[in-house]
Amino acid sequence: MLRLLTLSVLLLTGFQSFAKSKINKNPLSIEAIQHEWLDKNNKHLILTLKLKLAKEHKAYGDIFKVETENSSATVNPPEVSPLFFSEDKYNKGKQKLFFKDEGFLKVSIKSSVAFDSNLAAKLVYQACTENYCLLPKKIDFEVELEPSLNKSNRQLDSEKIADKTDKDSKKSFSLFFIFLFGILTAFSPCVFPMVPITMGVLGFTNTSNRLKGFIIGLFYSLGLALTYSLIGLAAALSGGFIGQSLANPYIVWGIFIFYILMGLALLDIFSFKTPDKFSHILSKIKIKGVFGAFLAGAIGGVIASPCVGPAVASILAHVAHKNDPVYGFIALFTYGMGLGSLFVAMGVFYGELSRILKPGKWMLYTKYLLAGLIFLGAAVFIKPHVSNLIGSKKSDKYGIWAPFTEETYKSALLQNKPIIIDFYADWCSACKTLDEKIFTKDFFIESSQGIVLLKFDATRPTSDEEEQLAQFEVYGLPTILFINDKGLVQEDLTLTGYEPWEDFKVRLEEIKKRQAKDL
Repeated sequence: MLRLLTLSVLLLTGFQSFAKSKINKNPLSIEAIQHEWLDKNNKHLILTLKLKLAKEHKAYGDIFKVETENSSATVNPPEVSPLFFSEDKYNKGKQKLFFKDEGFLKVSIKSSVAFDSNLAAKLVYQACTENYCLLPKKIDFEVELEPSLNKSNRQLDSEKIADKTDKDSKKSFSLFFIFLFGILTAFSPCVFPMVPITMGVLGFTNTSNRLKGFIIGLFYSLGLALTYSLIGLAAALSGGFIGQSLANPYIVWGIFIFYILMGLALLDIFSFKTPDKFSHILSKIKIKGVFGAFLAGAIGGVIASPCVGPAVASILAHVAHKNDPVYGFIALFTYGMGLGSLFVAMGVFYGELSRILKPGKWMLYTKYLLAGLIFLGAAVFIKPHVSNLIGSKKSDKYGIWAPFTEETYKSALLQNKPIIIDFYADWCSACKTLDEKIFTKDFFIESSQGIVLLKFDATRPTSDEEEQLAQFEVYGLPTILFINDKGLVQEDLTLTGYEPWEDFKVRLEEIKKRQAKDL
């Protein structure tokens, strides 16, 4: 009876180990459901794919990409819906956009020559679960293209409309905070002194008509907003260049230093005053009335750029990542209107606000608040980059682990010892948790004596490394392989995902027991 009970426990443990290591190698299925020609020569089309992701998986929204072997074709970044914000546990808990369950992908493909009847392409994506994160994968697909030019748009289904509504509501929520951000910037010491100068140039007095003041102030704000909205449109049309440039450490640290300098300027560490030419330039504007106010606002937006640089830069990075020209235009236009709201208020209540909004202690407190917000923004901005920098330096020092190469692996096999291979990546949070809680601890170092430890860096695998990953059948991270002294992978001991030391210790002791039996 005791033997039967022991055998049952061992079988149950083996089943649990197998369940933990089971990975859905390709959880995404796709179906090409529609294509629409945008020209008369069959050179530009919009392709729509239906996506279905397996349960308990979610895919990174910014990883989706369509590739084609057609060298004359240009593929724009795809639009995937629905997407939702969620905490990325594999990237230090940052909020990122994810896709799950079912949805659609639209992509614009343009060629310098007419497309053939069939289009062969690949869809790139990366999906994760709570326990593991798959490596980026490519799915081959083929679309039969019909040379029809008058194909009408089909409504995919009612769920797509609901997804678009949800997406629009999130954008509206973002625009609301961008507007508030603009209002707060208007009270900065760098912008606020411009207000009385501007109102004087535009001809406001205590006796000005309120309706006329509202209209003049509104058109000044529209000119101001147009300046920034054009910048936002250019950023969105850049195809994500600004967002991609943040991978350059010089640009990252340059933006960080700029934030710090702006914060120090607000604290009067060094002088940062309103440009002297502001009044001179505005006084040159001879056109009065609505058009004059609009033109003054457009020029004022350019002159105020050094003052609002951190705010504008952060919003530009936001809209560039979206790759949505309409949203980019609206977002920066909204910021400009928030910034110009003080001018509208002054146009209506010039006399009252002129008496209330005078230099005093409130300006000092506002200055400190803005400086604090800028420093906080700088810290939030640079934190992940510092973490990645530290992580990349640490990745060069594996401690007791040797870096995996063909040479180190062949050498390990010749030692007739058990081998453990840790497949990890810098972006893999669970991998780092294993390092912090197990692999760098004294109890692991002591227990792993007599075992060859190799660490496979799959952060950015080369083509050769991708082949090695396929040979070892590694499809997600973290993956820990246990290999006996004969060079055979012990599949029942394979670990995918994180597990506490008490459970990992069982695997470690088992591989050592098998070595002892062979001896």
